[in-house]
Amino acid sequence: MPFDNLSGDAQQEYFAAGLTEELINQLTRFRDLRVIARNTTSNYKSRGATLPVLHQELGTRYVVEGGVQRDRDTVRVILKLMDASDGTNLWGKTYNRDLTAASLFEIQDEIVTSVAATIGGFQGVVLRSALRDVADRQFDSLASIDCRLRLVSYYDKISAEAHDIIRNCAEKVVDHDPDSPGAWYTLAWIYLDEHRFNLNPRPHSLERALEAATRAVKANPQDSAAHLILGVVHYISGDLDSFRSSVDKALSLNPNDTLTLALGGQFLVFIGDEERGMAMAGKAVALNPEHPSWYHFTGWKYNFTHGDDEAALAEHHKIGWDNFWAQAHSAAIYAHLGRTDEARKSVEKLNKMYPNFEDHYWEEIGKWSMSDQFLRRHSDGLRKAGLNIPSRDKLTLTGK
Repeated sequence: MPFDNLSGDAQQEYFAAGLTEELINQLTRFRDLRVIARNTTSNYKSRGATLPVLHQELGTRYVVEGGVQRDRDTVRVILKLMDASDGTNLWGKTYNRDLTAASLFEIQDEIVTSVAATIGGFQGVVLRSALRDVADRQFDSLASIDCRLRLVSYYDKISAEAHDIIRNCAEKVVDHDPDSPGAWYTLAWIYLDEHRFNLNPRPHSLERALEAATRAVKANPQDSAAHLILGVVHYISGDLDSFRSSVDKALSLNPNDTLTLALGGQFLVFIGDEERGMAMAGKAVALNPEHPSWYHFTGWKYNFTHGDDEAALAEHHKIGWDNFWAQAHSAAIYAHLGRTDEARKSVEKLNKMYPNFEDHYWEEIGKWSMSDQFLRRHSDGLRKAGLNIPSRDKLTLTGK
């Protein structure tokens, strides 16, 4: 809805109108959202339309309302996100900024960017809200968007059970609708996790992930999220040039998508492009202060690579995942810190989760295109923790 001018000065109306228009423009970059144009909502605003009217006549589920108050030295923007179906207040925030003539539009850009990133996107308030509608349904009845929504909670806590449910859901959708971009997008992530996390693996997981991501892009070439998953598949495949190209395309379509910024930045740090990667990851955190725990992978990897193991451990604890990699990383960090008992406990947990991990270490770590500096410290840390990790030189010499 057009934002109210709370300044008591009709000449300030342009700032409220400009803020409204820019936020609409930013939200339309998220392809999961259908955003009503301002000229339409202006008509409803002038009629004093209520949330039920907007819900019934426009089919609108969510409404952003707000107001702008500006004086000579400051500007205040008050915003809230409402569920039009039941009047629930889902999110709200007040922005207070010092004002100069030169900073007016910088402030507008900052606020619009922050709000769009918070509301839209893979971890945004809207998808989180919509997820509650499908959480209790049986997957037999789910549509493409429902499968995609379940990815949100799946990545909060990855499990083989959730992976299997989502895969079955999306595969049923593409059986009935082979051109469904949302289902192909979902399958690309799920097939990729067969390969990188060994979840319910089937033959040719990575090849199927690439096909699914390619079909998602073809079905909706303006969807930045589709280009991102294509880039992630390229990254895991070791095609780093194509990875960079796909991430650049995703950012050109939606430069404020925190998923692209966080994940693209993380993988850039992994391969040693630390300056750009850390800048992207930092922007993602700034735009999404309530970010998911996996954002901390970037700081963990950066600090560990550069030998700041205390900082690496602090970041690692914030991630909170409990798979075989979590135990391997804990063991390596603790070993470098000289905390031998804790390193051995991590190794014991690792061996229960992944027997003979040491024999498959280079195969598993090779899926992640890590920098040589990181690989040296990581493998050395695991050796200090008691694992018999072979050297890469010996693997090359023996043809393994």
